[in-house]
Amino acid sequence: MANRLTQIATRTGDDGTTGLGDNRRVSKNSLRVHAMGEVDELNSHIGVLLCEDMPEPVRHLLVEIQHQLFNLGGELSIPGFELLKADAVAMPQEADWPPLKPDDYTYRKVIVSGHFDHKHEAHLFGFIVTDDKGSTTPGYFILTPLELSDGSRVIVNRGFAPEAMKAQDQRKAGLIDGMVTLQGLMRVPERQGLFTPTDDFENNIRFLRDPTAIAASFGLQRVAPFIIDADATPVPGRWPEGGHTVVSVPNNHLEYALTWFGLALVLVGVFTAFALKARKA
Repeated sequence: MANRLTQIATRTGDDGTTGLGDNRRVSKNSLRVHAMGEVDELNSHIGVLLCEDMPEPVRHLLVEIQHQLFNLGGELSIPGFELLKADAVAMPQEADWPPLKPDDYTYRKVIVSGHFDHKHEAHLFGFIVTDDKGSTTPGYFILTPLELSDGSRVIVNRGFAPEAMKAQDQRKAGLIDGMVTLQGLMRVPERQGLFTPTDDFENNIRFLRDPTAIAASFGLQRVAPFIIDADATPVPGRWPEGGHTVVSVPNNHLEYALTWFGLALVLVGVFTAFALKARKA
């Protein structure tokens, strides 16, 4: 017991302040610091509660809340840094999948947490536009099942990888392990078209964004009937690169207005010509 610690001090003093994630120091009485403490304490209480027996849907919800509280704590510790997206909503749970219709969820922004199953990733052949001139680069979109806390799965389009980065051993840093929370857009399955090539199962190359077919090829059960296209949040090692699905509504009002004004001027010109011709007659 002679070496028992009775006091721990840095001997630097803090002048009643504490450091934030951006290296700024604020008063320990700052509302931001108090908020960080409250969020951390709430997260701890939820962790204790999760040690008890409870219905699986309740557990799933509490785990999701914990992940969002971690994100909130990150935002509070780094002023101006954004981890939470106000317009993202929780992904529909398995019980809600059967009645879903494409019009109900197409391009809905959602947030979801789980573990990636990299062993069953699929490679969807495609192109991305690389400049304003419309130049394209061929490659593969990496489709990876995300296993949720209740055992169900959703296939996530994690993003694009060029041909040279298709193989997993070329992008080991991007094979994220452990629990992840991501945001993305819900997408409806693609259907076989007249000119759509047949999937090459032997080489794990797909030409259709079809979660049911992908799940069946790997023997996976309880897979969502939709796919989530991940947002542009960077991943270690860069690849795969998300955020290539962009929803935009073109604003052509000025073009339409000029077109109609032009047609009106033409009609005025035609009417004037006929009027002058009739007057001379």
